[in-house]
Amino acid sequence: MWCYAGSMKITRRTLAISALAGAAAAQPTTTTDEIEQARKQVELTSQVLLKHEVAMSAEPAFQFKA
Repeated sequence: MWCYAGSMKITRRTLAISALAGAAAAQPTTTTDEIEQARKQVELTSQVLLKHEVAMSAEPAFQFKA
């Protein structure tokens, strides 16, 4: 196996930029329809949750300790 790493120098900055560029290109773009649909879903979920009352005396299932 032939290794080319001996004569090729790459900085950490260049490596990070190339890795991030590849990751950014792989991300799918979000359309405005998807965003609008997500906003509608959040609104519907909020309306459903507002219909239920929780008593002030209700305690959480855990305690906060500093």
